Amino acid sequence: MHTKGFSLIEVMIVICLLGVLAIGLGQSLVSVEKIKVTSQKTALALSLAEEWLEIMTAEQNYLFACHCASHHCSATTCTRPSDNQSCTLLPDYESCWTIYPAGLVDATDFYLSPDEDGFILKKLATDGQPIAGQPDFFRKIIITNALRDSNGYITTTGTPDPHTKKITVQVWYLDRGNNRHETNLATILTAWKKL
Repeated sequence: MHTKGFSLIEVMIVICLLGVLAIGLGQSLVSVEKIKVTSQKTALALSLAEEWLEIMTAEQNYLFACHCASHHCSATTCTRPSDNQSCTLLPDYESCWTIYPAGLVDATDFYLSPDEDGFILKKLATDGQPIAGQPDFFRKIIITNALRDSNGYITTTGTPDPHTKKITVQVWYLDRGNNRHETNLATILTAWKKL
């Protein structure tokens, strides 16, 4: 005998299958949302790092240069009286770069603080500077003298060159589980210009 319609078992199987599909779809949507949020935060971290890298590039001579016109110079050395840093003048140059930024001797980690003229570079006393309006984001600037080998090429080992700075801007944010997600941008600045 053939009857029309569904039996109770067939209805239960369909409901179970729909439930499994709904759970899978829900998990997929949650994963897509997490990827979207992570992508947005990574893009924000990158733009925050680029901002400080651009400022450091624009201010490089102000931060590192010792000028014979405004500081004490001998035939081969320029000395900045405000922090007593000196640097070796290259032939035919009237300026050179000191090992540390002006007024910030013996520091490698910094942050930029806004003032009426733009920004001031300051020593960083913590792991990172909190970013206003972005409570989970932090950033810092790491300044080191690039290393050169005996042929004058920049390498990972060698002699520090105070006329060539490696500037790294590090931005990180903490997710809900307090996992740190970090973005690093770096550039090389060189005292090639006669000031």
